[in-house]
Amino acid sequence: NLPLFYSASDVIVVPSLIDSSPRTLTEAMACKVPVVGTNVGGIPDHIKDRKTGLLAPCENSMALTLKIREILLNKEFSEEIAGNGYEYVRQNLDWKIIGKRIREEVYSLKMIL
Repeated sequence: NLPLFYSASDVIVVPSLIDSSPRTLTEAMACKVPVVGTNVGGIPDHIKDRKTGLLAPCENSMALTLKIREILLNKEFSEEIAGNGYEYVRQNLDWKIIGKRIREEVYSLKMIL
């Protein structure tokens, strides 16, 4: 029942030092929950700062705190970020879309070989 837990949250924070595949972030985004993460690994591939979430510099607890605070104190901005994150996941990470991209890549490789 992860969607229930995510949806009960005001914000999901992933203060990673290293993160190659931030599934927690994308799951939260899919549940229309605003996200805050650190600017490391694969996190910036999904969080476009101030568009689909907020990014903070790695190992900067004050910056991270300010980003969380901004989400919690600005309901309109929080809803905008959450909606943008949801649309990002829907348009880029849906399995049907990913499957189509993989098929296109495989077809391209066959044409080259």
